[in-house]
Amino acid sequence: MLGLLAFFMIAFLGTGNQLNSGAVKIIGPSDVRLPKNNFRKNLFLQVRFRDPQLWPYPEEELSLIVSEGDNPRWREKQIASKNFYTSYGLFELEAADLTGNGIEEFLLVTGDGRGTNVRRETLRVFTIYRNSLKEILRTKFGGYFGVDYWRYHIEYADVNEDGILDLELILDDIDYNRAKLSLGNDFTIIPHEKIERFCWDKLSQKLKGC
Repeated sequence: MLGLLAFFMIAFLGTGNQLNSGAVKIIGPSDVRLPKNNFRKNLFLQVRFRDPQLWPYPEEELSLIVSEGDNPRWREKQIASKNFYTSYGLFELEAADLTGNGIEEFLLVTGDGRGTNVRRETLRVFTIYRNSLKEILRTKFGGYFGVDYWRYHIEYADVNEDGILDLELILDDIDYNRAKLSLGNDFTIIPHEKIERFCWDKLSQKLKGC
């Protein structure tokens, strides 16, 4: 049953460091609208199976499609898309303005690896650029060590006080005694920092550690 489900999460965030209290969590490929603001039209996000006939695991090949329109009920123009793979069809997607231009970036967590205790997760962040989704960050997000699993969760704050929302990855609690039994003294696959922070760098047009 696990392989037939995709986890789709959109958190609606504003500019600055205020998190909107509204959040939508949907199981399976779906349609979500981000209401228009002063900087853009309504955005429509669709997650679809790329091809239901793909063998052997069609639920693992998906597409994110971004469209816009003035009418909140209609997608008038497709402006960007991205195909992605994720093992077991499990992923997380959030939207937040991390560049300060009033238009959301898309944070996509996907997994690689099928089987017992082998799945690894990666976070990628995309921005809309010339009718495409341009990657501005890629970093590890979770993975097994022995039979246990380390993982971040996502938070937002204006870390460098420049008026632009920044990304914080908060490491969930790890039992390091159990990790030592599993890994010996090799902790290289487990993050050493409790919090990783990424801020928008205008020069490189990337999210960088801050």
